[in-house]
Amino acid sequence: MSIHISIRYNIIVATIAFAIVFTGLCGTRNRAEAAEAAQFQPSRAALVTITHTNDLHGTARGSDFASTAGLRPEQGILRAASIIRSVRAENPNTLALDAGDLLHGTPLVYLFKGVPMIELLNDAGYDAMTLGNHDFEWGMAALEKHAANADFAFLAANALFPAERDFSNVKPYIIREFEGARIAVVGLATQQTEDYIWPPYLEGTRITPPADALAALMPELKEKSDFVIVLSHLGFEQDMLLAQNERGINMILGGHTHKRVYPPAKVGATEVFNSGSRGEAVGIIDVLFFFDEKDKIVDVKTRNRLVETSIDIPEAKDLAAIYDAYLEEFAKKTEVKIAVSLIDLDASDVRQKENRLGRRIADATRNAAGTQIAVIDTTLIGAGIPEGDISLIDLHAVLPAYTRQNVVSGKISGAKLRDALEHSVSGFRHPMLLQVSGLEFTLNSAAPAGSRVSDILIDGVPLDGASFYSVASTSHLFMGGTGFNSFLTAIDITDLGKTLREVVAEDLADEYYIWPEFKGAVKMIP
Repeated sequence: MSIHISIRYNIIVATIAFAIVFTGLCGTRNRAEAAEAAQFQPSRAALVTITHTNDLHGTARGSDFASTAGLRPEQGILRAASIIRSVRAENPNTLALDAGDLLHGTPLVYLFKGVPMIELLNDAGYDAMTLGNHDFEWGMAALEKHAANADFAFLAANALFPAERDFSNVKPYIIREFEGARIAVVGLATQQTEDYIWPPYLEGTRITPPADALAALMPELKEKSDFVIVLSHLGFEQDMLLAQNERGINMILGGHTHKRVYPPAKVGATEVFNSGSRGEAVGIIDVLFFFDEKDKIVDVKTRNRLVETSIDIPEAKDLAAIYDAYLEEFAKKTEVKIAVSLIDLDASDVRQKENRLGRRIADATRNAAGTQIAVIDTTLIGAGIPEGDISLIDLHAVLPAYTRQNVVSGKISGAKLRDALEHSVSGFRHPMLLQVSGLEFTLNSAAPAGSRVSDILIDGVPLDGASFYSVASTSHLFMGGTGFNSFLTAIDITDLGKTLREVVAEDLADEYYIWPEFKGAVKMIP
């Protein structure tokens, strides 16, 4: 598959198109109009090519995590980099951009906390990326190191970072000049970051309204540049609103919603693009600037195409070497046997009823936190554990979630605990959203929603609505995830500093031979 597009071809096509328009104007009703049009005849042109990706989510080679992360073999930066380099070989005037959510999303980058992706984008020759919400997952100390180690700029015009940390490589915008054409690239982060990330990890970082941040910058950008690109991690709908409300944006390269938007959506003179996710494609946009005899830009034309990564496109060998070294280290650390399950721990009914695997995860969490109770959101549980050897990589399939998976303890009132249990069993499609440890209750699935739970016992004692009980779960639940708003009232919150996956791994390794006892905590009626 050829991924080369001739620069000469692009210039000729665009120049001819301009000439046709010019000729048409010369055919107007009077010579004054023709003379006015003639003064815009270009004396030279400069071609700049923009390549863009978004939502890579730690994907280097899709085939390595096809089962645990749901990837296709051809996806990833190793092949996307080959496309970008081919474009840059054709036209050195190339800007390589990414719209965020780079550092998080596969077992490998989870283990190395995003470090491999910085090295890969450095080697691929990226110029800038906008910070996505998942790029904050490792906390401010890690993000500070990532920003320092990146050879490309991190962009976030609407992020206010803690003063005690050095985020000098996180800039509101960059400006690059190519043959007299000045291009501004401004980054906007989503305010949903503050909803998604465990607050202590943000250390007070604030994400301000993106439209306000951009509006404040536009006079400066218009003065310093000829073409404004917004590199956005806001999501497609927000990108469209931004384009409607802020004139002067030439192009929005978006992310966050994982959409493909090619050909671009247009709002007035603004083009809005998205290239999908996880390196499934690279967006390529040629921007042709026309200059008059005074070397002033008189017109700009664009042409775009989306090139999908495929098995036919070779991996970038130097990037593959960097990645494979990490992959080898990853295998050494995760393929080691940590325990042996003597029975099959099925997960197929974990959202339907009390389940042996779910109970084991809840027990491990309660033991690690030393609390009276533990509750585990069943939407976080994926595959089961088959009989036989268990390795760390197996647990990535069992607990595939990555966001807000740190184990947290806190205290909530008996009344709020009852609300949580009722919410857990209120659904029709998933009639049990919590697996529990340290408590017992009766569930009448035929009763009206809100009154299905009764006879709640903690250590054999009836629940007291006014008393407070210590509970352990993930930060996902303590932030009201999956609709568990009752946990937002928790007090005395403590972060264990471990993820749920790590807690379960330690629990399994301590026992080694796994045959979980299963005394039912939930009495089902009927």
